[in-house]
Amino acid sequence: MESGDSSNGGFAVTALEAAAAYDAKVEKQTWRLAYEHWKRSQNINGGWGYVTPKSPSTGSMTCTGLASLIIAHRRLFQDQEDESPDIDELVKPS
Repeated sequence: MESGDSSNGGFAVTALEAAAAYDAKVEKQTWRLAYEHWKRSQNINGGWGYVTPKSPSTGSMTCTGLASLIIAHRRLFQDQEDESPDIDELVKPS
C-alpha cells in the first residue's frame, strides 16, 4: 500500500467535493481511487491514522477518514443506488 499524509488526502477530497458542487468535472475514476484509498487505509479498530499505512488511529483523522469515505461514496455511487455498497458496513471495525 502506498504511504501518505491522510490529512492532506482529506483536504483534497473536500476540495474536489467543493469543485464538483460548482459543476467542475471530476472524473469517476478520481472518486473511485479516493474511495478505495480510504477503505484500504482504515485501521482494524475502525479509525484512521495520520500517516498511512496503519498508523495509530486518532479522533481527528478518523473524522477525516469518515468524511472522505462518505464524500467519495456519495459521488461514486450517486447514480447507482441499488448497486451502492452500504456505507454503514464500510465504517464498521473489522
